[in-house]
Amino acid sequence: MSIAVFFLSLFVGVAWLRADNIIMLGDLGGGYSAAYGINASGQVVGTSYTASGNQDGFLYSNGILTDLGNLGGCCAVAHGINSSGQIVGSSYTVAGSPSSFVYSSGTLSQLQASGYANGANAVNNSGQIAGWSAAAATAEEATLYSNGTLTYLGTLGGTYSDALAVNASGQVVGWSGTASGYPQNAFLYSNGIMTSLGIPGGYSVALGINASGQVVGWSDALAGYDTAFLYSDGTVINLGTLGGGTSQANGINDSGQVVGSANTADGSQHAFLYSNGTMLDLNALLPVNSGWVLESAQAINDSGQIVGAGIFNGNTEAFLLNTETNSIPEPSSISLLIAGAGALWTSRRWTMNCRKTLRATGATRCKEARPDAEH
Repeated sequence: MSIAVFFLSLFVGVAWLRADNIIMLGDLGGGYSAAYGINASGQVVGTSYTASGNQDGFLYSNGILTDLGNLGGCCAVAHGINSSGQIVGSSYTVAGSPSSFVYSSGTLSQLQASGYANGANAVNNSGQIAGWSAAAATAEEATLYSNGTLTYLGTLGGTYSDALAVNASGQVVGWSGTASGYPQNAFLYSNGIMTSLGIPGGYSVALGINASGQVVGWSDALAGYDTAFLYSDGTVINLGTLGGGTSQANGINDSGQVVGSANTADGSQHAFLYSNGTMLDLNALLPVNSGWVLESAQAINDSGQIVGAGIFNGNTEAFLLNTETNSIPEPSSISLLIAGAGALWTSRRWTMNCRKTLRATGATRCKEARPDAEH
């Protein structure tokens, strides 16, 4: 191999990913937190136990963790946040019913007071909210709340459905029961029509959708067990696992990068990033002694910031992972690097040969001029 080819091989294809830093978001005093959503500004939402033993939604912004409270009952979870800082989620009320909420300008309010129960799962930058609502205890249906109007999206023939994500165009994904009752199928709702993603047999759930209409989730029909999938241009792609039996894709950004969780060969659950056809264990990006085991990645923004939950010092803690893709140098830069490296190698080779000649002949200087000597 020539020296030029050798050094060129060091740069071609080296658009590598590294962890810039990982931030533990902390908790609300109860020793547990998990992050579920992140916006373009890096604001993060999720849920945490409080010192009193309740579970409230939280907002992490500019290094500060804020308790969003709840609707009077337990178990509030903030699921999504848009570019305006509008937050949606679900909480139990004083009456003990689950209900959707919106947090905006410092105020938490109930989104839908009517109906037996309801919840909010995601919000886009236009303020459209995907979720579910039930008119009775025996049924619930996917919904889209837009400009003050709640629209029931229907089902794929079954009794239940749930909307789990919405993109910038108002396309919605989730799951629905079918006419046969089971299995439940992943759906895409677009232009007023709900359609199955067409994953044959078994169970499937769609959990995320980006601006291009790419959908991610999980299905047990692709490999005989729960496996993460990417649906793109009518094709369902099995994303595989980290060597174990199962995986689940939770979120996708507009670049097509997918995050989720997957089992490793020893059965552990680890967070993953799927990019350019490869599934990467996010723990591989961390320093060896970081103290973290990242278990689940829930969302990724277009800057590559990833949020989820992991184990740190024995506790489940929310994390924000900043990733950075180091780009390949420009061709001119590569040429300079190759030229410089080649010149250095030629000079070192001359030095080694000169020393060998001096030892063998007893001469005091080499006859051949040094390549990098001034003339």
